[in-house]
Amino acid sequence: MVLGIAFLLLISMIVSAVLSAVTAYFNYLVPGATFAWHIVDLMVSFGVVTLLFALLFRYVPDERVTWRDVWIGAVATALLFDIGKFLIGFYIGKSSVGSMFGAAGSVVVILAWVYYSSQLVFFGAEFTHVYAIHRGSKFTPRQQRPA
Repeated sequence: MVLGIAFLLLISMIVSAVLSAVTAYFNYLVPGATFAWHIVDLMVSFGVVTLLFALLFRYVPDERVTWRDVWIGAVATALLFDIGKFLIGFYIGKSSVGSMFGAAGSVVVILAWVYYSSQLVFFGAEFTHVYAIHRGSKFTPRQQRPA
């Protein structure tokens, strides 16, 4: 399941690259449509990543988690994932890692991204679990003590 999710996340990045190419093409035909295509890319990416994290949080754990709890954790994780993807892309685009360290700089950025992604999956799973216990389907109110 985890390898399948990783494959689908890779496909999601490829779809984002294709949408960027389509944006460049349509910008030539219809100037000013770039913003709309970026919004479409953001929404499609967010939806796909949310669905993938929801599947991961629902079927991988040994404990049964309800869909309501899973969706809240998946949305929070996908939001952090997209923010991290934007920041890594911004860093790669604006910094001169290649000229300063050569190929080693790219390897460091990739390792940082893998570390961030793995910590994010752990955080999202833990967030989903804690939410289910304290606010979600596994919440049980404490008994009132007699006065």
